[in-house]
Amino acid sequence: MFRAAVVLFLLACIGFAQALFVRVKAITPTSVSFGQPEVCTYYVSPAGSETNSGTIDAPWRHLQKAFKTLTAGQTACLWAGTYEPVGTYNTPSYRQTFSRTGEPGNPIVIRNYPGETAIVLGEVIVRGSYLKLLRSPPSGSLIFQSPLGPDVSGEHNA
Repeated sequence: MFRAAVVLFLLACIGFAQALFVRVKAITPTSVSFGQPEVCTYYVSPAGSETNSGTIDAPWRHLQKAFKTLTAGQTACLWAGTYEPVGTYNTPSYRQTFSRTGEPGNPIVIRNYPGETAIVLGEVIVRGSYLKLLRSPPSGSLIFQSPLGPDVSGEHNA
């Protein structure tokens, strides 16, 4: 009988400790690490301007400006919106070309601003190296969409 009482007492203590642990864990703030985040060096926004400095308060308008400016270790963050090339839709000029080169362990990074969705339209040509195109977790997206319909040669895409 005494053993049964001790066992029941221990089980009650364990149950109380588990309930306390769950309660403490539920109200304790947590953070989730997704690796070393890249700090935004420059910013791009559909409401920006090419004459701006690319800062958070004065972002560039076109992604091509970032493609021509960024150097190794720099990151461009895209605010929410749609990014179209400067050229005419469905022509060879409806593209954005990245010709810069980062370095091993020090890439050039293009990403959406955390929590926002950036959509890049048109053809994106990459001629450089050490480039990272990233989505910022845990929400938001970086989406690339090429033109629909006939391609620049006049043939239909399959």
